[in-house]
Amino acid sequence: MINPTEKLFLEAYRANGGRLRKSTSKGDIEFHVDFTDPDTGESFDVKEPKAISRGEDRQYDLVLLEWTNVRGDAGWLRGGATTIAFAAVGGFILADREELVELVKAVDWEKPFEGGPKGVTYQRYDRSAFGRKDAFCWVPVQDVIGLPSTKVLDKRP
Repeated sequence: MINPTEKLFLEAYRANGGRLRKSTSKGDIEFHVDFTDPDTGESFDVKEPKAISRGEDRQYDLVLLEWTNVRGDAGWLRGGATTIAFAAVGGFILADREELVELVKAVDWEKPFEGGPKGVTYQRYDRSAFGRKDAFCWVPVQDVIGLPSTKVLDKRP
C-alpha cells in the first residue's frame, strides 16, 4: 500500500525520467525500503515531514533520523535503503543513508534521554516514558542538503 507522500515521490521520480518498483510489505517493514529503481539498483525509503511535538503542525526545517524503531529493532537509518527521500516544499531531498549515519555519529545512542526542550538537534530522544523502544534525533534540513551526495528531486522536472 502506498501512502500519499510515497505516491508524490513515485510521481516526481517518474516525471523526472526514472522507473520505480514498490517493495513488498516485508521489504518495507524489515529492510526499510519503499521503492527500488530497477535500472540503477538504488533503493529508497520515503519520509514525511514530522511535527516536533504531537499536535503541532508538520515542519520542514528539521528532519527526524530514526536510529531504533518503536519495537527496539534497527531503525530506518540502519536499514537497507541506499537513499532516504525526505519530503520537502516543492519536491524531495534525496540523501545517501550512509552519509546520514556519518552525520550523526557523534550522537550517544546508548545514553538514555533525560528530558529537556524538544527539537534540540543532534541529541538522542526516545519515547520510553510511553512504552516505546525508539531512539531518534533531529537534524537541520540544511545539514542534510549540505551532504556530498544529496540531490533535490523537484515534483515536476
